Amino acid sequence: MHYDDSLPGPDRVGTAGAWRIRSNHREGIALVSGRFLGMGSSHKPEHSHPGPFVQRGCAACRWTETRVFAAEGQQPVPLYLVVRRGATTADGERDRISFTWATGPYQAVAECMTRPRRGDGTTGPPVLTRAAAAALAQAAAVDAGVREAWSAATL
Repeated sequence: MHYDDSLPGPDRVGTAGAWRIRSNHREGIALVSGRFLGMGSSHKPEHSHPGPFVQRGCAACRWTETRVFAAEGQQPVPLYLVVRRGATTADGERDRISFTWATGPYQAVAECMTRPRRGDGTTGPPVLTRAAAAALAQAAAVDAGVREAWSAATL
């Protein structure tokens, strides 16, 4: 089987394929054959600052992406892959890619949530970033299990 090494873009939502996801964290490599369900991004086309230098908080310099895949042939409990990418245009920096396997659509929705860090080092309650919410909304449009879990999570 041929695996695509590039992360699919929004034009591939709902399509079937096989992907090789390389994490530069501790996860290693994920091979997923199935459907690409959704993608969300915080990227902005315009910089929020003057000049050519990378600035903190500028979503044209650094942004996050969330992708959701459904693995094929995983009945009775479907298997999902949630991929996060911290992208950068800064010199000397590289994109950070991590992934998590989720058993079932409810866990896939939970894996898209993040716990924001507080100034005192603790974490707050789980929240969905805009990128994760966009990825889940797209996934819900093409996957009935994610649609049910997403609906329950947003009540």
